[in-house]
Amino acid sequence: MMNEREASGDISRRAAELAVSFDAGSLSSADRIEAEAWLQRDIRHRGAFARAQAGLIHSRKAAAVSTFDTDRYSTTNDLSPVEVSVPDTHARIAPPTRRRFIALGGSAAAMAVIGIAAFGVTTIASTQAYATALGETRVIQLGEAARMTLNTDSRVLVKTQGRSHHVALEHGEALFEVVSGRGASVLVDTGTSVAGSTGGSFAVRKTQDMPLQVLVQSGDVSLSDGTTQSSKAIHLTANQRVIADLGTGNIVTPLSQDKVDHELEWRNGLLAFEDETLFDAAREFARYSSVSIEVSDPSVGQQTITGLFDARDPRGFAQSAALSLGMRVQNYPNAVRIEP
Repeated sequence: MMNEREASGDISRRAAELAVSFDAGSLSSADRIEAEAWLQRDIRHRGAFARAQAGLIHSRKAAAVSTFDTDRYSTTNDLSPVEVSVPDTHARIAPPTRRRFIALGGSAAAMAVIGIAAFGVTTIASTQAYATALGETRVIQLGEAARMTLNTDSRVLVKTQGRSHHVALEHGEALFEVVSGRGASVLVDTGTSVAGSTGGSFAVRKTQDMPLQVLVQSGDVSLSDGTTQSSKAIHLTANQRVIADLGTGNIVTPLSQDKVDHELEWRNGLLAFEDETLFDAAREFARYSSVSIEVSDPSVGQQTITGLFDARDPRGFAQSAALSLGMRVQNYPNAVRIEP
């Protein structure tokens, strides 16, 4: 029995050391390989490491929860979630230091996390990557009060902690819907700009061929510069679009409700054009299909088209456009060409 307790203590101490090292980013490549091998060696190692990580993240909150006054709250049979007000006791109870955390093997902090979970205020951060293929859209629920819809060929990295969602938009386009008054927030980081909202619906588009765009359908959205420490932000409201160009600055344009709805038709697998040139329409279709639309010469490309089209059917669009403009099409294995 003594050997088992000592082995368990060694595992906890090693797990705590790794949790601190991973958190500080101090592991070399060789150390990381050794750490991953240790974690894979035994399920107890992985369990201890998970507890140690959680304990390290929540050590400060654990100190506050330790003084929770249960006499102030009556016990009921209602199993619905409740929010608990935790007193601020940081001035009276010092949170565990990293050195002390390791010395305790992470056990004290892990037990504190159990106490936090019992009162329903756990906020362990989680990170998840999401992506869509060419022509695909995908809806992802972000907790109980927010939702994200990814457009074609998009990739994001979402870090969630409680009701706060930090989204790194690597490329593509996404629509974010946040229910107002529910304590949820969404912050979208594109690398050059940061858009955020605590209540509203807004889309962010980051593609190689166009400047960054933020389109607000409803609610309020703030847009700030992600490349500096400046706190200056642009405040956007419903039916506004901003084009964020590093060269020319931010250009805010008011739009009609119909125009905003047309811009977001991609959620239904459609593209809405209003006096759009064939050049621009062909570029937009290229985001959704591997079949390219080719235009024979500039005079053809400057012709305009209006209508609602299937985003995944470039050949059908080319046929409709040619018919309405008195032109013809040539079909190839991976392209369709519009000619006079």
